[in-house]
Amino acid sequence: MFALIGWTVAGPAAVVVAIPVGLLISWWIGRLESPSAVRAREEIARDLPLAADLLTACAFVGRPLDQSLDVVARAVGGALAQRLETISARLALGADPAAEWGKLAVDPQLAPLARTLCRSLESGAPLVDGLSRLADDCRRERRTHSQLRARNVGVKAAGPLAACFLPAFMLIGVVPTIAGAFAHLVF
Repeated sequence: MFALIGWTVAGPAAVVVAIPVGLLISWWIGRLESPSAVRAREEIARDLPLAADLLTACAFVGRPLDQSLDVVARAVGGALAQRLETISARLALGADPAAEWGKLAVDPQLAPLARTLCRSLESGAPLVDGLSRLADDCRRERRTHSQLRARNVGVKAAGPLAACFLPAFMLIGVVPTIAGAFAHLVF
């Protein structure tokens, strides 16, 4: 009898709560990056300073940009190489360099490279200086990001440690003390 009353009262309330919670969880899961996207993003962040340095060297010796992109793509490999090879192929077919780099500027990780190359193409600024600054900036940003991640490890470890040690402290230290105090009381 009590089970029937409990189900009748809690059933509709559970449905009312479960539907928004389910929608919220599905929305949150949909916003998560796939593991392959995370790997590609981290790989690009790792390889971009090297690619900028290699492009700097190619520009310094006077190699054309589309050929430089091929050389750099073969040297760095991975997700960055795929993007650079795509642009290189389009440039080799006669695409407008500013338009191609403008398309790449949509990607937040490759936007600094695209802006540097667009700036050089549009203004005639030396490509070598811009690319070497870009490599230094990317390295500095990656170092800062690594330091922040290292600092966050301690913060993230505090929760599980508290979840393990606090109950143990309560059971070993506080509960026996309170039990001992109540044992001596006479009612």
